[in-house]
Amino acid sequence: MRPVPGAVRVGYIKNNSNTWCTKGFNVRRNGELGFLVNSHCTRDIGFVDQVRFYQDWVGPGKAIGVETLDPAFYMGGGSCPPFATCRFSDAAYVRYGDPANSGRNTLPRITTANGRTYDDSNLRMVTGKTYVPVNGEILDKIGVQTGWTRGTVVKTCVTSPMGGVARWLKCQDYVQANSGFTNADNGDSGSPVYSLNSNGTAQARGIVWGLGGSNRYIFSNIRNIERDLGILAFGY
Repeated sequence: MRPVPGAVRVGYIKNNSNTWCTKGFNVRRNGELGFLVNSHCTRDIGFVDQVRFYQDWVGPGKAIGVETLDPAFYMGGGSCPPFATCRFSDAAYVRYGDPANSGRNTLPRITTANGRTYDDSNLRMVTGKTYVPVNGEILDKIGVQTGWTRGTVVKTCVTSPMGGVARWLKCQDYVQANSGFTNADNGDSGSPVYSLNSNGTAQARGIVWGLGGSNRYIFSNIRNIERDLGILAFGY
């Protein structure tokens, strides 16, 4: 699909295998058009290896961008646990190879009431960003595995382990699935998290990176993504 909206599948090669995640928001950074993915959805976390991303699966004519920013983790500081390395977000920046592929910042609209079907041909505009969530507010996300889900923010600014290695993310936020929803699953990594404006457009809030137990997902909010990647324009 061209231009490429957020929340679609993106493929890449890791460990000689074709793998995939969910594409995050389209953004503009330092005048360049690109999009967000999870750092753990690249070949090497916290390192720019210029991995090439493809819409849907790896294949001829499907390449859309190359990773150009993925800041290193660092030792110590603030809430970073002893002997661990930390960052503020599980986010990397991918620059579009052809700026025309980015279009404007859009997300699929929901076509079913309870979650798993959405329509890439009927897109919702993302018109801005909100930096941090507050406990009790309702947020939506769209991922390629579970589709649209809605949930309630239940924890804010929790320093959280990435799992399996001594890497932690500072000040992350947790969303609990509302009744009838499965919040996220494997393959939803990178899913755009958003809230709805009164006119039906979307407000960027962050991207999903992990599961928080008890039908919860964990996401990096916009403030922390910008701490790692710099100022981003969402409503261009």
